[in-house]
Amino acid sequence: MNGTYGPFWITHLTHEQHMRTCGYWFTVQTHGCTAHTAFRTREALDAWLDLYGIRLERPLGEAPDYVRSESVYRERCYMDFDAFEAIEGIPILKMSNGTHTLGKITTDDDGIRTVHYCNPNVKQRAAYDWRIADELIDHGDYTPPTHYLGQVVGHMTQKQYDCELYGLPTAASE
Repeated sequence: MNGTYGPFWITHLTHEQHMRTCGYWFTVQTHGCTAHTAFRTREALDAWLDLYGIRLERPLGEAPDYVRSESVYRERCYMDFDAFEAIEGIPILKMSNGTHTLGKITTDDDGIRTVHYCNPNVKQRAAYDWRIADELIDHGDYTPPTHYLGQVVGHMTQKQYDCELYGLPTAASE
């Protein structure tokens, strides 16, 4: 979606709150208390804040804690693959429509970061294996894997290639 998001409340959940989530310890909500995103690890949260240019009023402490941010970021979704490809920005893993896809971050003239990505209906849009993408993000690494779903590298599938590249475990039957 195209738009500006923020400011935010960032929360470090208690154990009881964590148990009511899908494994998340950190949540990000808009000031209107609308859920925006969530993270399983502090590394993932810190990397997201840094990449998206979100500055906190103070450091987030141990649970239970919450902190405000006055920062915002923008998103721009493209139907034109060539227009998206022409964007020069930092490549990242971007969740869109339940799929990890390629995003690019730029900094606008006003200092606000913009996340660019392709609409799910764009046929050339990359889709990354969620297991590999989640593992990378949980370690604070938003760098997209070298290959995306459907590609075959030499004799290996994309998943086998990325598991070998990133040193991740793979099932013996693959």
